[in-house]
Amino acid sequence: ESQMAFVDSIELNQRVICSGGAGTGKTFLAVEVARRWTADGSAVALVCSSPWLMNYLKTKFVIPGLTVCTVQGLKNAARRAAIDKFDALIVDEGQDLLSMDLLSGLDDFLDGGLESGRWCFFHDVNNQAGLFGAVDPEALEYLNSLNAFKIPLKRNCRNTGVILDKVKSSTGADAGVDGAGAGPEVNELEATDLQCVADMLASEIQRIVWDGGLPESDLTILLY
Repeated sequence: ESQMAFVDSIELNQRVICSGGAGTGKTFLAVEVARRWTADGSAVALVCSSPWLMNYLKTKFVIPGLTVCTVQGLKNAARRAAIDKFDALIVDEGQDLLSMDLLSGLDDFLDGGLESGRWCFFHDVNNQAGLFGAVDPEALEYLNSLNAFKIPLKRNCRNTGVILDKVKSSTGADAGVDGAGAGPEVNELEATDLQCVADMLASEIQRIVWDGGLPESDLTILLY
């Protein structure tokens, strides 16, 4: 409910910068904004830098009037939609697009450009993705100069309070407050080689699934 209240605020403003750590609901809000902005027949682009995120959004959400693409594919996406410029622009994982060149590319295909057009820019205050280049301070300063309404996302919808405390103490990153319930303690293990990693992972899966009673379909493994 608290996240949905932010969508109402976004609708009332022409330009919005929405910032928050991982798990604060940025992608969820981006999709909901897309649903609302396309409802009146507007041509809306939901843009990101990651082809994996793009494919996830395309597969998971089918919204009439919405074009989902990477920033590099924006020109071709506009051509396929048979338009010169989009009526509105939504950017997800925007920390990966904070360079003047990439912002210029967004500007070219938005009606009114970034200075006068309708857009919402979601980004991670901790730059936790950081997969596609470092943030350009000049680009962030430019974005902040465009009189955009700023929304800080503080409530974490994905991670428990225990995980949030661990992330903050280990990395200094601010992933929000409150969290999604209490949750179990974080269990840290150190491995010396890949075989050790495999053995530890197998043991953890057994502990969580067999001893903890968690269905295998609810288990997620992230490899870095």
